[in-house]
Amino acid sequence: MIIASILTLAPLFTASAVSDEFLNEFMKKRAAIQVVTGSFNQRSTVGEDVEETPGTVLFAAPHRIRLHTTTPDLTVMLDNKRVFEYEPGIQQLRIFDLDDSPESAIFFLSFNNDLNELDKAYDITLEENVESPQGSRAMHLRPKTSDPDQAFFKSVAVYIRDDTFLPWRVIIQHDDESKVELEFTEYTLNPALDVKDTQMEIAEGTRVIDNDVVTIDAVPAGGLRMPEPAGTPETGTGANPAPEAPAIVERPLEAPAKAPGE
Repeated sequence: MIIASILTLAPLFTASAVSDEFLNEFMKKRAAIQVVTGSFNQRSTVGEDVEETPGTVLFAAPHRIRLHTTTPDLTVMLDNKRVFEYEPGIQQLRIFDLDDSPESAIFFLSFNNDLNELDKAYDITLEENVESPQGSRAMHLRPKTSDPDQAFFKSVAVYIRDDTFLPWRVIIQHDDESKVELEFTEYTLNPALDVKDTQMEIAEGTRVIDNDVVTIDAVPAGGLRMPEPAGTPETGTGANPAPEAPAIVERPLEAPAKAPGE
């Protein structure tokens, strides 16, 4: 994923269209970053209800992001246009596809170095006088669509560090009543990475639902690692092979699972 009070102050921002100079600096600094690991605190607000949860983030260029929170125990992974949501507590993995529109590029804004797709779908302005030791600039994005109901968000603000241009705060305004704030800390840049770190360990017994179709009723003994590791086979990094998924006939989500032996 700008809070309502900040939205009312928008005319006071020292903001401008994103310049070529800024874009060149942004792309140069981000291009040097292939892997990022870090921690974050997420604050979700819906009306008067507020929930906070800590988590960790991993980014592997160009299009792999893994977010994990402990309360609730939830892992969300983006693999280009595929999204994986794994909840061990209910033994369920949901997979769905983002559409191929420019709007979906916003999910990678925080870490990759390509703003071209975003510029097609969002109006982007640059705030240059942020009063914070973390960084002095922020990017503010609003959907260009004429139909607000078709937009992923009402607005997004990404506050970036001066040294790396990585985010230290992201504010996602879904609507007038709900928002998500992420505060990022403890970044490690380009650490040595086991390709298994770019996957999820799916436990035995987990139900897998892909675009509302049940593809695996119960992950077999030994579990699975999903999706394919980032960087293979193109970079030749290799990985320990995950157990092969059983051949199961796909069926609609609403159909009941069959009991063993039926």
